Order: sequence, then C-alpha cells, then structure tokens
Amino acid sequence: MVRHQVGPDYEETLGAINRFRDETDGRQPGDPARAAKVILDVVASDEPPRRLVLGAAAVETVLAAEARRSAETEKVGRGQRVRRLPRRRGLTCRATRPPARPRDAAGQVNPLSGQAASAMTGAV
Repeated sequence: MVRHQVGPDYEETLGAINRFRDETDGRQPGDPARAAKVILDVVASDEPPRRLVLGAAAVETVLAAEARRSAETEKVGRGQRVRRLPRRRGLTCRATRPPARPRDAAGQVNPLSGQAASAMTGAV
C-alpha cells in the first residue's frame, strides 16, 4: 500500500498511525487462509450466522460486550414495572381501525364514491 507523506500539522497524529501500520503490516495475528475458508463455508451454509466473529480475541471481546449488555438489561429491566393506563370513556383509537369503505345499495364495497363515482358515470 502506498502511503503519501503527511504535512507537519498531521505528523503527530496521522503520521504516527501510518508508522504503526508500516511496522505491523504483514505481522497481524491469525491465519488469512483459514479465515477465508471459514467465510466461504459460512456463505455456502443453509443457515449462516447473523454475525461472523473470527479469531479468539474477537470472540472474547464480543462475549465480554454481550455480558455487559446482559447485566445492564437484567439490572434495569427487572426494576421496571409496566402499568396499564386506564381507558377513558368515549375515547377510541381510530388509528387501529381502518376507515369505513363506501358501499353500494347491495352492500358491496364501492371503491368509487362521491365525486369520483359521479365523474365516472357521468352523473352530476
């Protein structure tokens, strides 16, 4: 990979990152061929996992994060009490019911009503 020189304003930050990348390039832990095989096997499987975590360090990191989330959920979730709000008389939630559809004299749903029906039939 070709890295371009950074200006003096960025030498302390981006320059340090680029030097680290140069020093560690090609010496990362893990086996790329083995990882590629695992990825191909997962892609070809009938039920691939939602997330693919490769490497022992990555697995430990994910398990630790899940344990923290689980503990937090357990702590906060168990302390919550769900209470139902009392239903007020005369108030209904219209959003849960679809609006009534216009019907013809035989009781069949009439998709054309009002002005639209008049325009289609020529009636005024």
